[in-house]
Amino acid sequence: MKKAVLFLLAGLIPLFAQNKFLISGKITNAKNNSSLPFANVKIIDKPIGTAADSDGVYQFNLTAGNYKLIYSYIGFTSDTISVELTKNVNINAELTPKDLQISDVTVTPGINPAIRLIERSIRQKQNRNSKIESYVFEAYTKGVVRSDKDVEGDSGGVNMSLFDDEEESDSADLKIVGIVENQSKGYFKSPDFYKDEIIARKQTANFPASLNVITGGRVIKNFYDEELNITGREIPSPIADYALDYYYYYIEDSLAYDTKKVFQIYFAPDDPNDPGFVGRLFILDETYDLVKVDVQINSAANPGGLFTEMNIYQQFIPFNGIYMPVDYRLFGEVDVMGIIKFGFEFNSILNRYEVNKKIQNSFFDMALVKIIEGADDKDSTYWQSIQTLPVSTEETKAYNKMDSLMNVPFNFWDEFSLLAFNYRLGKNYSITAPLGMYGFNKVEGHSISSEFSFSNLLDQRLWGNASVGYGFSDEKLKGKIGGRYLFGRLRTGEIEFNVYDKLTDLFGESIEYSKFTSTVLSLVSKQDFRDYYYTSGFDFKIKSELGSYLTAGIGFLNRTDRSAVNNTDFSFFNKDRKFDENKSIYETRINAITASLGLDFRKHIEDGYYKRRVSRGRDQIFFNGDVTFASKSLGSEIDFTIYKFNSYLYLNSFGATNLRLNIDAVYADKAVPYQMLYAVPGTISKVTQPYTFRSVKIGEAAGDRAVAANLIYDWQDDLFRAAGLTFLLDLDLTLSTHFNFVYLDISDESKAILPQEADTFRQSLMEAGFSIGQKIFPVSLDFTWRLNHRNKKKFVVGFSVPIL
Repeated sequence: MKKAVLFLLAGLIPLFAQNKFLISGKITNAKNNSSLPFANVKIIDKPIGTAADSDGVYQFNLTAGNYKLIYSYIGFTSDTISVELTKNVNINAELTPKDLQISDVTVTPGINPAIRLIERSIRQKQNRNSKIESYVFEAYTKGVVRSDKDVEGDSGGVNMSLFDDEEESDSADLKIVGIVENQSKGYFKSPDFYKDEIIARKQTANFPASLNVITGGRVIKNFYDEELNITGREIPSPIADYALDYYYYYIEDSLAYDTKKVFQIYFAPDDPNDPGFVGRLFILDETYDLVKVDVQINSAANPGGLFTEMNIYQQFIPFNGIYMPVDYRLFGEVDVMGIIKFGFEFNSILNRYEVNKKIQNSFFDMALVKIIEGADDKDSTYWQSIQTLPVSTEETKAYNKMDSLMNVPFNFWDEFSLLAFNYRLGKNYSITAPLGMYGFNKVEGHSISSEFSFSNLLDQRLWGNASVGYGFSDEKLKGKIGGRYLFGRLRTGEIEFNVYDKLTDLFGESIEYSKFTSTVLSLVSKQDFRDYYYTSGFDFKIKSELGSYLTAGIGFLNRTDRSAVNNTDFSFFNKDRKFDENKSIYETRINAITASLGLDFRKHIEDGYYKRRVSRGRDQIFFNGDVTFASKSLGSEIDFTIYKFNSYLYLNSFGATNLRLNIDAVYADKAVPYQMLYAVPGTISKVTQPYTFRSVKIGEAAGDRAVAANLIYDWQDDLFRAAGLTFLLDLDLTLSTHFNFVYLDISDESKAILPQEADTFRQSLMEAGFSIGQKIFPVSLDFTWRLNHRNKKKFVVGFSVPIL
C-alpha cells in the first residue's frame, strides 16, 4: 500500500511542478516613487520576460522554481531579485537613477558625433541582420479602442449610440469602446517569410472574432528593418542603410543602461516635407546596437492630418547575443472632422525567442495568419496564466459592460430611425426601411420594394433574401428569392441559387453607379442613364476552391428576357423634357451552362471561419475566366458561347505610389443577344468613376469581341514632394494618372439580330488624363483627353465620386 501511495505521489509531483504562478508588481523610481513606464523584466538565462505598462505595472506567469529577475530601465541602475516561486507573489522594484554627462562623448572638431554613431549603428544592424536566418517567438497582444461616443453592438457591427452612464456622460475623456486580446506564435525566415499562429483570442462582444488577427509580422513593426509601413506608406527606419541621407541627428544625452552607456539621439527628416519619424533613438555604446525608439510620425506622413497623435515605442534586448524586439507600442488618436474622435492603443509583448531555429520553407504556406483550433474556447484561468500586460479596472468594466449587451433582448425600437435604409429585426435578420423602399425610373415610374434578408445562420454558413416590388407606372409586380450556403472548414466553397421575375439593368455589369444616384437624377433632371428590361427565371451554381490558388465553378441558368418601354415622364423639374427612349433588347429564352475558373495568388488570413485574401498594401494579381454555353439542346431558343476573362494587377512602387491595371476580354461565337453584349464602362454627364472611360457614355458602345484595359498610376503626393510644390502638399492634394484602352467589335451574326445599332471601336479607342484629389475627401477632379476618335469628344472634365 505504501509503495502504491509513493508511486502516486511521484506521478503527481511533475503535475504540481507544472502549475503556473503569477509574478506581478510595479517598477518605480527609487528617488520620487514615480512609475517607470514600459520598464523591462527579464529572467536571467531564459528567453522569458515582459515589459511593464504605461504605469510601470507588470505581470507574467512562471512554473514553480527558482528564478533571478532583472529589472532594467534606461537611465537607471538595474536591479536583480531572486525568487523561489511556490505561489503567487508581488514584487515591486525600485530602480535608482544613474547619471552620465554629455561630456563623456568624444567630439571630433567639425564632425557631428551623432553621425559617427549612426554610421556604426547601421553597420551593426547589417551585421545583426546577416546573422539571423530565422526565428520563432511568442507574443501577447492587446488592443484597446477608445471614443468620445459609447459603442454597443454585436458581432455583426457597431452602433455609436450607447451607454447612458451618468458617471462618464459628462466626461470629455475618451472611453473604452472595444478590446481585443490574443496569444500568438510568430515565425520568420530570411529573406521575407512570415507566418503567425493565434493560439488564443478574445474580444469584447461588439467586435467580431474575425477582426482579432492583429498580431505578428502583419502589424508588429521592427525598427531593425529598412522601412516600416505605418500609415499606408513605407517610412525609412532611423537606421536604414540610407538614413543619413534622409534624417538629421544630434546627441541629446548619454544615459546608463546597467553598467553600459547609451546615447540618446534626437532625429527628424532633413526635409520636413518628406514623410518620416521624429523622435529619439537610443544606441548602446561600444556595440552600437539599437536598444530603444520613442518616435512620432511627422505631418508629411500623416494622411490629411487625420491623426492628432501617433506615437510608437519599441525596445530591444539580447537573445543569444542578438538584439530582438521585446515589445511594440502604438498609440494614436483620430479626429474625423470633429464628428467623432477616437483613440487606439496597441501593445504587444514578445518573448521566448528561438533564434536561427531550423524552419522548412514548406511551413510558410499561403496563410499569413492562422487561427489554431480552440483559440476561442480558452477560459478565464487560461487567460490569467498568459496575460503579460495587466488588465486594468477600466478594461474589466468595459468587458463586463459590452459583453452584457449580448444578453439584453433585442428591441426593434431601440434602433428605429427615420433616416435608416434598413432595419435590423435581430442579430441575423433585417428588412428594408421606408427610406430604402422608394425608387424611380423611366419604366416603373414611382416604385416601392421591400427585402427581407438573413445572414450568418448555421455557424456563419447560410445567407438568404426575399424581395418584392411594384412599379406604379408599368403596373407590374416583381420578386426575387435567393440563397447562398458556404461549405468546407474555411467556407471556401459555396452553393448559390436565385429565382426571379424582375426589372433589371441593361449592361448592368458595366455600370458603376448606385440606384440611388439614378433615382435622384431622374427626379431632378430627367436623366435616367440606365436602360432596363424584364427577365424571369432561375440560376444555380456551385463553386469551390481546388487548391491554394485555384477556384472553379459550374452552374445552370434559365431565363426569359423581354423588352421594357418608357411609362412615365414625371420629374420635379424639366417637365417639358422627355426621358431618353428605353432601349429594346433581343427577346428570347436562354438556357445555358455556366462555368468559371479563377487564379488568385494573394496570401490569406485564416480567421477561424473564413479564408480572407490580403489585399491592402501588398502586391497582388489574380485572374478570372467565365464561359456561358447556351444551346437549343438545353431548351434555349438561341445558340451561342461567350468567353470572358478578367485580370487585375496591383503593384506597390516607391513611397506611397502604386500601379493598378484592370483588363477585360470578351469573345463570342454565333449570335449573341443584345442584352448580353459587352458594354464599355462609361460615365454620366460630368460624374466619373475610377475604372470607366471618361469620354464614353453608359451603354454607348457594345460588342461581342472586346479587349479593354484601365491603367491607373496613383502618385499620392510624392510627385508634388519631388517637385518641391509645398503649397500643394499643405493642401493635402493627391495626383493620379490614368490611361484607358478598348478594342471593340461585333460579329455579323450578332449584328443580324440587333434591335438597334451599337457603336464599336474597331480602331481602338485610347484616352489619357489625370485626377487631382484630396487625402480626406473622396472626390477628385478629372481631366481626360481622347488620343484618337476625336471627332466626337476631345477633352472631358468631370468629378470622380466613388460613393455615387
